[in-house]
Amino acid sequence: MVAELLKEIGLTERESKVYLSLLDLGRSTTGPLIKASEVPNSKIYEILSSLHKKGLVTWVIGGKTKFFEAADPKTLLRLFDQKRRTLANMLPELEARRSRAQSPQSVSLFEGFPAIRNLYIDLLSQAGPKVLYGMTAADWIEDKMVGDFYSWYASLKQEYGVTSRLLVSKKNWAAFQRQYKTMKLLPKWEAKPSHISFPGDVGIVGKHVLILNWDEVPTAILIQSKWLSQQYMQFFKEAWSSP
Repeated sequence: MVAELLKEIGLTERESKVYLSLLDLGRSTTGPLIKASEVPNSKIYEILSSLHKKGLVTWVIGGKTKFFEAADPKTLLRLFDQKRRTLANMLPELEARRSRAQSPQSVSLFEGFPAIRNLYIDLLSQAGPKVLYGMTAADWIEDKMVGDFYSWYASLKQEYGVTSRLLVSKKNWAAFQRQYKTMKLLPKWEAKPSHISFPGDVGIVGKHVLILNWDEVPTAILIQSKWLSQQYMQFFKEAWSSP
């Protein structure tokens, strides 16, 4: 188990065996170390040199004999932190490559509340618009699970400094207003009724259009399309400005 964990932070199988054997042996020459680690004699100095470069092995000369010793295991934490920092520095380039490779249009499906929550976190955590737009039929207004979800969403928006404008189907506007206080959504939603009866919930987030279905299995369809998001945005603006 320990050897597997050492491999996960960057040690090879043989490096793991040699390091663990040195921990058990204490200060040692290569003879006992070869026997304990079962590493071939022809490879032992190469492996010890590699571990030394990683700060995991030290050595001293006693007379004409070279003795090796394992470094403090806390050194492994520094090795792990170094790899984490290296990866963190690489992330902008990796994300830029992913962004360049992404299709300008795509469709993704998310099923269940956990998947939809992760989707919202992903959308809000991205550097993008600080005002989101949405349209809702509000047919879900009596559904506690959906209400709890939107209450969580309001907290998430506050965390990321995001507000939203929401159009609500007029037929459910009164019920929606009554539920507002319970759901504590007013601080982060500028909402108004619309004479248009929407067939469901739709969100517009930058170049994305999000279609939500709160049926038996909650489902979200995320469409990445600059053209489509512009069309929905134009529709929203016209509906928002209508008396």
